[in-house]
Amino acid sequence: MNDQDEYREEEQSSVKQDRRKGEGGRSGNLALGIILVGLVAVFIFSAITGLFVFLHANKDKFLRPAATTEVTAPAQTDKVTEKSLPSERETEETDPGFILPDITPTDPQNGKTVLTIPQIVEKTKPAVVAIYTDVVVSDQFGELSQNIVSGSGFIISPDGYVVTNAHVIENARSIHVNLEDGRAFETKLVGSDSYADIAVLKIDSKDLPFVELGDSSQLLIGELAIAIGNPTGRLSGTVTSGIISALDRELSQTPIALIQTDAALNPGNSGGALLNTYGEVIGINQLK
Repeated sequence: MNDQDEYREEEQSSVKQDRRKGEGGRSGNLALGIILVGLVAVFIFSAITGLFVFLHANKDKFLRPAATTEVTAPAQTDKVTEKSLPSERETEETDPGFILPDITPTDPQNGKTVLTIPQIVEKTKPAVVAIYTDVVVSDQFGELSQNIVSGSGFIISPDGYVVTNAHVIENARSIHVNLEDGRAFETKLVGSDSYADIAVLKIDSKDLPFVELGDSSQLLIGELAIAIGNPTGRLSGTVTSGIISALDRELSQTPIALIQTDAALNPGNSGGALLNTYGEVIGINQLK
């Protein structure tokens, strides 16, 4: 009995030892598997990270369209000379604030200088006058009253001859002109033609500013036109600009062919100067 008991105890102890050995082997295998999985994960992460870094560093190369080689025949080019290149002065003097009327004038005539609008105004405005007349009129009951009629005119000679419309000074008892510089004169009527609607006055003075007369037969439709006058009788020296809209307009009220312009004209502009791009008078403004 004792021998059997001892044999059983030895057999049980050997079984326990074998179980412990088996459990120890499985634990070692598990640890080794975890290590291998971790190494694989680190390798994959490193590869992905490296790929992203490579793509980011070379993104311009991948996004840029592929260059293509195009075979063409040799082009015929003109030889560039110094004359064909814009000079530095031409580039510097380009006017960034140019306006359309500045490019509408005709080519210079007989060596005349094409002027800008401010230059035209500076040259001619001192010779454009405001005209005021005293007129006696009767109403429907026969009662007389004195009114003041306003208009415009321009001096054509340094000794004081003034041109205006005949209807501006019609039935006037007295005629006064005011110059741009503030001087005022009472004038005399030299003569008038109501059919042509033109009149000439005389200022008793010398060395007055005056305008030059141009040639209206040289006008072109679309050319620059400047009007200076005394609209409403209270705005002397007003300047408006436009173009020549039409030529040789015929109206039954006058035997003279008329110039049509889109420059703004108002009551009081009658008798004022219509100027071309050289600062010359090429017409008398008429609004009645």
